[in-house]
Amino acid sequence: MKYLGINLTKYAQDIYEENYKALTKEIKRLNNRRHTSCLWIGRLNIITMSVFPNLIYRFNKIPIKIPESYLVDANQPNLQFIWRAIRPRIANTM
Repeated sequence: MKYLGINLTKYAQDIYEENYKALTKEIKRLNNRRHTSCLWIGRLNIITMSVFPNLIYRFNKIPIKIPESYLVDANQPNLQFIWRAIRPRIANTM
């Protein structure tokens, strides 16, 4: 059942799989747009306007503990989309 953009499940332990794993697939789908011809700052704005609001909304509305590995896994496709094959100009440590 879907309510306010969040997939509700019968069991609480399935909420992570239904919501965050699906969001990770959407983030990885952005890498298919690599042919977008814009500067890296434009690609950063695309991430800021399309991915971050979804992440923040789900972090605020779903009261479960999120593994740290999820944040690393969600961050990697974002960095690949922003920097493409160019060496990053800033350090990407967490």
